[in-house]
Amino acid sequence: MKFIIKITIMVEYVSIMEVLLISPQDPKVPSNLKFLMGGENTYTQSLLSLPPKGVNYTHHTQALQKGDIEYVPLQKLLSYSIKFRLFPLDSGSQCFRLKKHFDLIHSHAYNLKIVGDIQPPIILGDSSSNFLF
Repeated sequence: MKFIIKITIMVEYVSIMEVLLISPQDPKVPSNLKFLMGGENTYTQSLLSLPPKGVNYTHHTQALQKGDIEYVPLQKLLSYSIKFRLFPLDSGSQCFRLKKHFDLIHSHAYNLKIVGDIQPPIILGDSSSNFLF
């Protein structure tokens, strides 16, 4: 008598999506309480601590520190324009060049400009208004 035993092994493959998160975050030690982001910071912290399954968020401040992204000269120009009230006050604009590939950019509460050859899809989300330029 011959017995044939067939064993099937199921392996779940989960692809990890690398997402650059451009979103307000309060400083660890605030110098002026009137500039705290409140709900925007809470949203950012929620995404970073509990990302959806298969998503790895990198906050833009961390990406700047690691050298994965860099500011372009337009960033300084826009910052001074807001500082000297040439543009209205808002959460600000972020102008980057990506030096590392990200699968997606999730921008919340910031106006956004990405320059250079690396141009992943961008999701803009906000509690007021923002724009991609």
